[in-house]
Amino acid sequence: MVKNEADIIRETVRNLRSQGVDHILVADNGSSDDTVSILRDEGVMVVADPITAYWQAQKVTHLARAATRHGASWIVPFDADELWKGQDGRTLADILHSSSANVIEAEWWDFVPLADNDSDSVAARFPWRLPQPHQQSKQAFRAHWLARVSIGNHTVHVPERRVARSLRIAHYRCRSVTQMVQKARDGAAASRSAGISTNKLPQWFEVPDEAAARARLESMTSGELVRDPSTTW
Repeated sequence: MVKNEADIIRETVRNLRSQGVDHILVADNGSSDDTVSILRDEGVMVVADPITAYWQAQKVTHLARAATRHGASWIVPFDADELWKGQDGRTLADILHSSSANVIEAEWWDFVPLADNDSDSVAARFPWRLPQPHQQSKQAFRAHWLARVSIGNHTVHVPERRVARSLRIAHYRCRSVTQMVQKARDGAAASRSAGISTNKLPQWFEVPDEAAARARLESMTSGELVRDPSTTW
């Protein structure tokens, strides 16, 4: 499920394919930029999502069950700003298809918008990350018609759950002042439409304007960082 991610969505799709993902299904939530045209140019199946309210868990669950009905063996519930990777020289697909588990956790590493170069690739341009993974992980799972995905794709509920941990994600939530402000506004509007209290999704309300976004960027890039470009993962 995406909205206004034109600056990164092509890279996200190409990364999934390089990691062995066979089919990609995206629901576009009313993008006003070039997101949809980029997805179609990349040969991605795009469905329109006209519901502006933030019913993310329900929508991703519906997409996962649709993929299951069409023969998917594994579901990777990716966000547009995430690059999913395997570990130990193996691709994402290698790990999924060799696992006896039905849920595989991915460490979620936050990268910061501290540029080393002017590459068109987000992953190459922003090689610096926070020193520790996010407290929450993400999860890929074996397709099942009863699977239910939680908000944020952090947990999936499936029968006879067996969990392994051998994936990682490079997360590029913040990429520019303009992008951060747009994401904050889109997220605030969607959550209010769904009746979700702002204190339950605080990250969407940190940057209501450009001044706040610049302050947030300064805060993110002034602490301890590790140079670990995901292009080498």
